[in-house]
Amino acid sequence: MHIAPTTPVETKSPPYLESGAMITLLDYFVNILWYCWEK
Repeated sequence: MHIAPTTPVETKSPPYLESGAMITLLDYFVNILWYCWEK
């Protein structure tokens, strides 16, 4: 498998932080749903 070197698009801070925040928000939401489901 060929792994491409990091590109400027990947290293830019704002988009990366935004996507990271969205993933964290989704994880948080899923955890709440899972917690309610377990109860």
